[in-house]
Amino acid sequence: MNINLGWFIAAFAAYFIINIVVSLRVSKGTSGISGFALGQVGPVVLAFSFFATRLSASVYLGEPGIMWTSGWPYSWIGILNAAFWTATIIIVARRMRTYSGALGALTVPDFLGQRYDSNFLRIWTCIGCTIFYILLIVSQYKGAIALFSTLFGMDKTVIIVAFSLFAIILVNIGGFKSVAWTDFLQGILMVIIAVVIFIAAFKAVGWSFADVNTQLSAIDPNLVQPFNESGLYSLSGVIAMPFYLFVSLVANPYCTIRLMAMTDVGRKSFKKFGLTLISVGMICMLMYMSGLFGRVLYPNLADADSVIPTIAQNLLPEWGLAIVAVGLFASMMACVDSMIHCISAMLSVDIYKRTLKKDATDQQVAKAARYITFAVVAIVLVITLFYTPKLLAMLGMIAGAGSGLVTLAPMLVGLYWERTTKAGAIAGSLTGVLSFALFYFGSFFGGNLWIIGVAAAVLAVAVTVAVSLFTKPVDPAVLNRMKGLKAEG
Repeated sequence: MNINLGWFIAAFAAYFIINIVVSLRVSKGTSGISGFALGQVGPVVLAFSFFATRLSASVYLGEPGIMWTSGWPYSWIGILNAAFWTATIIIVARRMRTYSGALGALTVPDFLGQRYDSNFLRIWTCIGCTIFYILLIVSQYKGAIALFSTLFGMDKTVIIVAFSLFAIILVNIGGFKSVAWTDFLQGILMVIIAVVIFIAAFKAVGWSFADVNTQLSAIDPNLVQPFNESGLYSLSGVIAMPFYLFVSLVANPYCTIRLMAMTDVGRKSFKKFGLTLISVGMICMLMYMSGLFGRVLYPNLADADSVIPTIAQNLLPEWGLAIVAVGLFASMMACVDSMIHCISAMLSVDIYKRTLKKDATDQQVAKAARYITFAVVAIVLVITLFYTPKLLAMLGMIAGAGSGLVTLAPMLVGLYWERTTKAGAIAGSLTGVLSFALFYFGSFFGGNLWIIGVAAAVLAVAVTVAVSLFTKPVDPAVLNRMKGLKAEG
């Protein structure tokens, strides 16, 4: 069934107008870099923003595609989502919000630069995360191409140009507040479409998991096994998976900045944040199941990433298909606008303000941030025109872990161990990224991505601790300021 363009245009127009109106309403106080980079937002809105940004097209298009390809073994990643989100909230959230607030840090590299009194660490983490985030944005663009080429047969150049323009508008209107609030709206829409797609697909396979398993087994017996004999979904791989997810999330700037933006550090706020995040996050498991049902319904897809658009196109009425198409677009936009905002905030604060032009005014830095959004989008456009990855979820996984390893050791160890030194933090960050690349491209640990990421993280933390034991400690005045203590005398 072809989608009715009238329904889609109406749904998209409503989506576009609501997002622009909300962005304009929350844009007050965001003309300077402080408001652009890190506006204060309530815990429920931040939780939805965290959810929408983290899941994005990977879980709404890419990971159902992996479920279509791999079957039940991949479902572990959905089952374990709540575990690594909970760990992040418990381990990092409150301490990061307290310490970054005391230092007046606007970005994660800014926090690390002040925590260790290191301009090199600030610049390196900023540039390292930017590179990985561009790869993450490319993966979302691939999702947009898969969605709209499946539904409309649209040319990919038209898709990515339109996608880019909307992202620039959302980011530049109101900075972080605009991104967080529009992500909140997009998160609500993502929850709705997850439920709708699941019900439609489950109904189509006869409301029976037993029948689904029988048909999957006929296609390929490996699809119904809890683990594979080897590879990513072996028993050892599944054991490593939640730790890999933790690595990719716990210190990642695009996630951590949402903790830094919390309105206050009270337990009540973090409880609201945690409960909301875990509740809406578990709904993503429905998308994994929908991908599995899609293998039964459409066993011969040319592109696994098209399984969710194909389900929507064939099982929903025209108006429902239009809403789902906009919802899938929203899932991609939630990630893209957050990534672009994070990059522009880091480059404008940590490179332009802290390094190149220290006397720049607040408004000059904010203006630079908005120019940077155009530059980032232009780079992504060029890359996407010549390269579109096969399975977007795997590119997202690799880039997510890579960016997480840039900041993991210096942040995680530095938040809990005051003896962590500048040299230790730098050594740990570089070790994490370099060892990840070495293990991955050298096919260490049987090429299992989950084990590779965890091994790189363990090595990074070990190097941070070891080097810190033999190098000069950070000035106690810096640590006191981070903890909100007044200097003596």
